[in-house]
Amino acid sequence: MRQVTVVGPEGRTILRGKIVVEDGVRIWETKVRESRHLFRALDAWTLSETILRQLQDLEVERIRLIVADRDGEIYEVSVADFLKQAELLDQSTWSNRTEEQYALPRKHWELKRGSTHRPLQLALAF
Repeated sequence: MRQVTVVGPEGRTILRGKIVVEDGVRIWETKVRESRHLFRALDAWTLSETILRQLQDLEVERIRLIVADRDGEIYEVSVADFLKQAELLDQSTWSNRTEEQYALPRKHWELKRGSTHRPLQLALAF
């Protein structure tokens, strides 16, 4: 397992994650927050050009998002599929434009694990 910090063009940390190898496949996994990383207009997970470029440089084959504010839901997609299917966001009307951002609707991601959270009282009752 290798810790990876994606650094933006101006040298600040964009996202932390780690590369894990499962069955010979290099997977970049990172924790995200739906409230911050989901582009609601398309119901899509977004990644910046910098993140995608660095993942390619590290020869990562799959992307795994662990959604912290959704009780650890896990979404996964191959980097190849992300690059083929994601669309470039039009930021021309945004007041705070960023570097190029690509969005892949949630329906194209594989939901690996759904929410398993149960209130403590219910869990103890069974």
